[in-house]
Amino acid sequence: MREALKINKLTEKRELLVSIKKLFQVGLIGFLAVAIAGCQTTRRTLNLDTSLELVVETQNDVNPDDDGRASPVVIRVFMLADERQFAREDFLNLYENAQSRLGKDLIDTVILKEFAPGEQRIEELALTPDVKYIGLLAEFVQYQDAEALMVLPITDHKKNEYEVSLADVRIGSPDDIAKRRRAKLTTRSSDDDSGDTVTISKEDYERMKKTLPDMQQSQ
Repeated sequence: MREALKINKLTEKRELLVSIKKLFQVGLIGFLAVAIAGCQTTRRTLNLDTSLELVVETQNDVNPDDDGRASPVVIRVFMLADERQFAREDFLNLYENAQSRLGKDLIDTVILKEFAPGEQRIEELALTPDVKYIGLLAEFVQYQDAEALMVLPITDHKKNEYEVSLADVRIGSPDDIAKRRRAKLTTRSSDDDSGDTVTISKEDYERMKKTLPDMQQSQ
């Protein structure tokens, strides 16, 4: 009888511990959810500023002109409520008709002072809380073959920090630009190697055949 009572008590203790553990896990999940929501609410309640810090770096070969010489480049900053229409547009539509093409998605536009080749500069912009995305357009001279557009998501009531790099006719993150430059160098190296084979005409080949025995006798 006593053994049975002991077993019952042990079973009850285990069940109690399991229940407490489950309650703790549920409580922890709930606490984390509230904490995350609380952080967002706190930012909004305190009305913290929404801003953008843009670190822009241009490479020495940026924005080649018709003669292949690097030249300064201008960046347009589009403050957007939604990025989907911006992503659908091409360079020329955004360059010439941004307002009509983007409609209510476009909140404001800022044109940054031009960047010289090899320059690095930090641009800080104050944003309104309704800005959810930043669209960047690099005004490359050879825009037809350029990758000139970039989209950055924005969190409201927060300082949003991004690094952007420009090389040749491309704009992107520093990592993306570095990868593309390495790929370009590899392709160029392969093209150079393929030039080791020389093609001659049939007449030159026959002339060489006749000349070769005379060269061997003279040696």
